[in-house]
Amino acid sequence: MNMNTDEIIKKIKTKNLNRLARYRKKLVKKPILKDLFLEVTSRCNARCEHCGSSCGDKIDENEISAEELKRTLLEINKSNLRIDLGKFLINHTTNIKQKIDGYIDFLGWSKLLNGNKNGINDIMKGIDICITKMNTCINENNIEEANNYIFTIVRGYRHLGTTYYTYKINPSLVENSINSAYNFLTKIEDHKNIDKEKYTRLAVGIKYNNILFKYYDCIYNET
Repeated sequence: MNMNTDEIIKKIKTKNLNRLARYRKKLVKKPILKDLFLEVTSRCNARCEHCGSSCGDKIDENEISAEELKRTLLEINKSNLRIDLGKFLINHTTNIKQKIDGYIDFLGWSKLLNGNKNGINDIMKGIDICITKMNTCINENNIEEANNYIFTIVRGYRHLGTTYYTYKINPSLVENSINSAYNFLTKIEDHKNIDKEKYTRLAVGIKYNNILFKYYDCIYNET
């Protein structure tokens, strides 16, 4: 059966509209923020012909306040932007340190803060890469670079030993992670030329991790 041009166009439009309806229905259940354009003010003393904003010297009474802007940015921060960035880093970057950050800080840490237990696996992947690179550096006698990987390993284990979400999933994982962080950090405590400030910050952080673990233990046992 042959269709004329109008029927073909109508069929294509109907197909695209149905696809758009399905996409919108999906977004209602799981919104995706891909691009963000935030115009914080319409006050401008320029008169650029190409500008699409109706700017001028007059202050709009409906202009967003500093408090509203702060609240908006905090809401944006709660979204999956960090997770999306983590996925980009591990899938597209060739820089091994950025890939590690993608696993440990962006994917793993962000997922754990949102109660997603898959963040544990992401952090462990980052730690495993770090350990491999650390051993390579040690074999090449590149101690300074090995120390940097150890710092990242400790940070990864600290992530696992910090959140109550991790504790609820596996209390022993939290305790073991704190111990692992401590054991790795002690490997370099006597090394020369290490970043003393970073070392001290991580050492204090591990102590706080241990305090949090005991606190979580009390809360969990009381409930």
